[in-house]
Amino acid sequence: AFERGFRYTGLNADIGTTTPITVTSSDANSRLIQNQVVNLKPVAKNNGTGSKQILVIGDSLIAGSETVTELRSLITTDGGITPLMLGTKGTNPNRHEGISGAGFDTFTTSGSPFYIGGRIDMKAYLTANSNFGGTNNIDFAIIQLGINHLLTGVKTQADADAVITLAKTLINGILDSTYGFPACKIILAMPPTGGNTSNGFAENYGATTQRQQY
Repeated sequence: AFERGFRYTGLNADIGTTTPITVTSSDANSRLIQNQVVNLKPVAKNNGTGSKQILVIGDSLIAGSETVTELRSLITTDGGITPLMLGTKGTNPNRHEGISGAGFDTFTTSGSPFYIGGRIDMKAYLTANSNFGGTNNIDFAIIQLGINHLLTGVKTQADADAVITLAKTLINGILDSTYGFPACKIILAMPPTGGNTSNGFAENYGATTQRQQY
């Protein structure tokens, strides 16, 4: 699964030092698409303290609860922060809002757990669910969506722009100054690619052009 990616682990000696890495993107025929320089600057680890309320929003990759269970385990093992996972799906304490087949539009229109009173209303969503035993607040919203948009036909820039608009609608709803939580930190995950088009990544969905769409 790391054939098309890499992982960098900073060492104590690297703290505060900026290291530029050039990432080169090529197509299937090794033709250059783009170069981009990424500056890596490790910082000292800070575990944080106190309770944090975390909402994970996603599709079938979230719906099975395994992802949220692992996330919560990583947080508690790291220490310092006590996580409260929010959501109407899953099993306590590994709650989430993962819906199989979901896209950004699943959470921005009528039928969404967040769509209350004709709009995205995150405060009303928490109130309606007794704040899941916590307070009326969301500290972190982690969004894992996009794969189902790719599978159903993102082929042009206009298609991509439409999905991006939906993503911004959801994010703006979460951060709304009246109906949401402006201080919430958003973590937006990129959609994964299918196994049959990228040498072993993720699930095999049978989408022959999925890597190009990604």
